[in-house]
Amino acid sequence: MQLSAGQTGRIPASSAAFVLAGALRCAIEGRPAVMDVNHELIVPRGAACLPVTALTHAIVEISALPESRIGGAPQLQLRDSAVQGHTGCSAYCAGYAFAMQEYANRALGEPPSLREIGAACGLSPFAASRIFHRHVGISLRAYLKRLRLRNALQRVERGDDIASIALDFGFCDHAHFSNAFRAEFGIAPTEWRLRATSGTRPDPRAVGQ
Repeated sequence: MQLSAGQTGRIPASSAAFVLAGALRCAIEGRPAVMDVNHELIVPRGAACLPVTALTHAIVEISALPESRIGGAPQLQLRDSAVQGHTGCSAYCAGYAFAMQEYANRALGEPPSLREIGAACGLSPFAASRIFHRHVGISLRAYLKRLRLRNALQRVERGDDIASIALDFGFCDHAHFSNAFRAEFGIAPTEWRLRATSGTRPDPRAVGQ
């Protein structure tokens, strides 16, 4: 499923939706949430289809769930077990954390500072950092960097110039982006591209697990 900014789609029951690029806004049991490249949304059998609205251009992979005992409300999961101390499921994103995620997703090319994000939400930098970590499970600084790198994956695989990707996602230069990419995914962006071309690249959902 591909959605342009502002478009609305639906995630059916008995399915899992993994965001390959971009970000979506949704509401789970009346609570606002942002689903982005760090998340997979599981909508169990018997649940209602979940409406989602794209914050930015979004590419979402939807796959059918096998017969499963997962029940109840949809589950928003953080798919990165490399986060120390994280149990694997993020809390539903309440008010401030939701607003910070949305702000960050709209500013991928010019990553805002913690002070800017806090000010946009009426919070001090300390309060913003503490609230975000409590609700999302990772620090705001780590989230911003991971968000930019995972959104850059599509362009790396597409064959875009690495230096252009780096600048478009707020990195200083080719080397800065490559070093951050290697630290996040374990290989250089050029190697990721080669593996994608040959069909052997790592699945971003499994990175760090």
